[in-house]
Amino acid sequence: MAETKKPDRKKENAAEAKQPAQKKEKTTVVTFSGTGWGLLGHTLALLLSGILVFIPLPLVTVGIRKWFYRNLAVTDSGKTVSFSFDGNPADLLKYWIPSLALLAVTGVSFYFAISGRFGGFLSFLLIVASILALLPQAWLWAAKRTYVVSHTKAMAGATPVAFAFSGKGTTALWHGLKMLFSAFLAGLPMPWAVTGAVKWCLEATDITAETAYRPAFSGKGVSLFWYGVGFAISPFFGFLICPSLIRGLISWAARYTNIIGLERTIEFEFTGKTGRLFGYVYLLVGLAVLGTIVNFALGTAATSEAIRFGLVSLMFVFALPFAAASFLRWCAQNLDVVKK
Repeated sequence: MAETKKPDRKKENAAEAKQPAQKKEKTTVVTFSGTGWGLLGHTLALLLSGILVFIPLPLVTVGIRKWFYRNLAVTDSGKTVSFSFDGNPADLLKYWIPSLALLAVTGVSFYFAISGRFGGFLSFLLIVASILALLPQAWLWAAKRTYVVSHTKAMAGATPVAFAFSGKGTTALWHGLKMLFSAFLAGLPMPWAVTGAVKWCLEATDITAETAYRPAFSGKGVSLFWYGVGFAISPFFGFLICPSLIRGLISWAARYTNIIGLERTIEFEFTGKTGRLFGYVYLLVGLAVLGTIVNFALGTAATSEAIRFGLVSLMFVFALPFAAASFLRWCAQNLDVVKK
């Protein structure tokens, strides 16, 4: 009788290890088709709104949102999801005007508190008043967020997709206070405050199509802390590490954001390379250097400060829309939506 040969488990395991890993299904494509020309007008309007004490800012932000969603699309298994925004600038003014007034009260109170014009106790009261004036901002922000999210629309083929925000002003106040107090601690706890606020903001957003689901975020503050340290020391390296930090930050945010409530888990992966980011970073650095040179040259020619500021601002205004649109297209092209 022939001897039965025992299988070699080591060879079998080695062969299995050499087999290519099963690829994750990637049938969803994110596209963005916006151009710098489409954003240029909104950027100029943003500059003009600053001249008018930012009172018309809702008009600018509504225009930017409409431009963004109009050019954003998601294709999933042949079905295209299109987005739109139908908010009205006049409706946002009822949130923005009180918010702007409260910011003015905070700024004026804090200025007089540190100006040395008043005694110690009165200066203390002014600082308290400046902080108290910030508190109602939480309810205004939550109400504005509710309005903006509810007026963001999407169509998945013939199926309408509705968005809603259920966050409360008290919760927004809690996250705002954490950020405010972290500022008094040299900003060290800020990454934990920011990640907590982002997690709450996403989890309070409901999305309803054929079924209800919501986004979630599980990133940790400690990771964001080290990115913050990297950005803080980047000037000592001539900003050479900034592209890698930005790419890592985008990848980190995508990796820890997912959508729950569906039959399958939806996760995100960012596959963009660092090289493209060098162009964006050094465009900003180059504009800053060129602006400094222009400002100095015009200063020696006794040109008024307002004209110098206007010319330097226009340099950025005409360059940034094209860089921003290119950056958004690059992000969309390299964002993989993965179904598991």
